[in-house]
Amino acid sequence: MDAAAAEHLWHSLAPPGIAGPAWRWSNSELEPALRAVGTAGAVLLARVAALSDEYRQQLEAELCCREAVSTAALDGVLIDSREARMLALKRLRAGRAAAAPDEESAGAALHGLIDLLADASGNPGPMSETRLRVWHRGLFPSGAGVPSRAWPEAGIGPFLHWFNGTGHASKSGLDAPLRCGIAQLWFETQRPFEDGNGRIGRALGEQALIVGQATPAEGRIARIQALSPVFLRRQRDYQDQLEAARRGESPDITPWLLFVAACMIEADTEALRCIDRMMQIAWFWVRHRGTPLNDRQRKALDSVLSSDPLDGGWLTNRLYSQLTQCPSAVTASRDLTQLEQLGLIRRDPGAGGRSTRYEVVLS
Repeated sequence: MDAAAAEHLWHSLAPPGIAGPAWRWSNSELEPALRAVGTAGAVLLARVAALSDEYRQQLEAELCCREAVSTAALDGVLIDSREARMLALKRLRAGRAAAAPDEESAGAALHGLIDLLADASGNPGPMSETRLRVWHRGLFPSGAGVPSRAWPEAGIGPFLHWFNGTGHASKSGLDAPLRCGIAQLWFETQRPFEDGNGRIGRALGEQALIVGQATPAEGRIARIQALSPVFLRRQRDYQDQLEAARRGESPDITPWLLFVAACMIEADTEALRCIDRMMQIAWFWVRHRGTPLNDRQRKALDSVLSSDPLDGGWLTNRLYSQLTQCPSAVTASRDLTQLEQLGLIRRDPGAGGRSTRYEVVLS
């Protein structure tokens, strides 16, 4: 491949007659990163294939929860991880198009965000202005965050034409990770709404990744990737890279695409850790299925063993009382002492008195 062919100009990949941003990127720089993404995905696919339907559903719900919490946090919105987890699992069990809002367990905006993520990962149909508006209304059920300017002026039409015209790697010649990064970048450059563009842009990136995979198996892997937690951990780099690409001081978006590819690899690694923890928790309950536990103790253990541990994974007298609505501190202390004697939890040797805390013994 000569030097000219090694640089893919944007217009060479856009559908005929569709004008898009004059972005370019270097295939030679991206090729090693894309190979690494493929290797990481293959490892994750093998692990997921070995899971039962029940565990795969739990994994999807957990990663959907993490995605919801993190993508909201990137926009400065805090949501309750426990409510998000329960709602995500309920959404999966009810069917991606069948769940109804439960205002008692989660607010309408949280329900809208979970619906948005479920639709992005589970509905490979064409993207449209109507669908984007439905997503946005779910994020802002009160009507806030209306479109900031006329949609044609915002360039959404060309974006949607490109998005729907490059939906499969074998047809477009565009690797899914590149499509993921470009979709998010283009939408967030246009910013058609007053608020919520980040959450919608990241969801579009995830859907671009899923629909852009060459095989159904690769699409399943994309559905259990949670990129936003990685973006949140690397928030400064994420914002700097995205802003540099959005400003357009250079048409070369290779650095942004390399960053997205690196985050995908990290997301695969995190999904593997999540699977490992799920298996540890499953074996924990197998080992202790005959252990006499009261309802309070079982509820507290379930909460602390969630994949997004409360209070850093430590169980204290105060947290135990909060989780179980324990009638008194004495009862909570007695329950914890019994769990320790049974070998289910162990005391932190570096903490004592009011700072006493315990961790669950998983191995």
